[in-house]
Amino acid sequence: MNQCLRFPLSSLLILFALICCGCDQDRTPELGYVKGKVTINGKPLAGADIEARPIRGRPAYGIIQPDGSFEIMYKKNIPGTLLGKNHFSPVWPTSVRGPSFPDEYLNIEFNVKPGENTFVLEMKSDSQTWVDFEPIAISGNSTITPVDQP
Repeated sequence: MNQCLRFPLSSLLILFALICCGCDQDRTPELGYVKGKVTINGKPLAGADIEARPIRGRPAYGIIQPDGSFEIMYKKNIPGTLLGKNHFSPVWPTSVRGPSFPDEYLNIEFNVKPGENTFVLEMKSDSQTWVDFEPIAISGNSTITPVDQP
């Protein structure tokens, strides 16, 4: 190989190796684990999701289970949400057309601390839509489930 090409080629290979090593570092910020329960008029809000939207940074989501329980996920297989003030709201997955949630239960501020946190949302509504509400069967394919993309 030509002597003039060896040094630049070696330098590029070393630079590429350094860049690749940096890609393997865990870039997940410190998170607080959040679990809880969501009900409306005493019934679990199964079929809906819950969103945790921090003041800055990516939102996190949880699928509300048949018993009303949930676990917030920052990314797929990474539980938690960013520390500090988060606004929690129930949301319908894009595949579900549910009734509008009562305004007073949207964007509830909750301070997420390191470690385990519990967020319980017990909604009440006199609206006939919610009085007659029956939990929705979960298909397991919520379209709002977080993915590994930023």
